Amino acid sequence: MLDDIIEGSIKAVFQVILRVLFHLFIEGLLFYTGEIILFFITFGYKRPRWDYYAEEKPSRFVIFT
Repeated sequence: MLDDIIEGSIKAVFQVILRVLFHLFIEGLLFYTGEIILFFITFGYKRPRWDYYAEEKPSRFVIFT
């Protein structure tokens, strides 16, 4: 019985870790790809924001992105 609880706990923790890593990978990939595409579409007028809007005030746009 105790083995089942430990096994279930380990599986749950492992699933959470995988989910977080997946979200970070996809989010980073899509964000930076979008920034690069915008840079090329605007012919360099819009510079990529590599800081991920860390210096912005929390406006509606920043919160929803």
